[in-house]
Amino acid sequence: MKQKPDQVKRTVRAAIKAILFMRKNKEQSVRIMMSWLALDRDVAEKSYDMALDSFSEDGSPSRKGLMTSIELAGVKENVSPSRVFDFSLLQEAQSELKR
Repeated sequence: MKQKPDQVKRTVRAAIKAILFMRKNKEQSVRIMMSWLALDRDVAEKSYDMALDSFSEDGSPSRKGLMTSIELAGVKENVSPSRVFDFSLLQEAQSELKR
């Protein structure tokens, strides 16, 4: 993030766009899954439906997911995610997409 912040922000922005596309375009997303992952329609549709709830509407991670990451990193004390994670580039990308 420190060495190439613009590249990281572009990647984050692309991920947000992909999430937004997926949430708004089920049929196209299912077709892409069928093609890229070599899934039949039924499996692709079920996978889409299962995955949809795991993606936020704006690319933000859930508090539960952040806390799980903190725990998996072995942090024993109770810390706020904002003390561990830098959300600045995510917030910039979200702001740019709202324009």
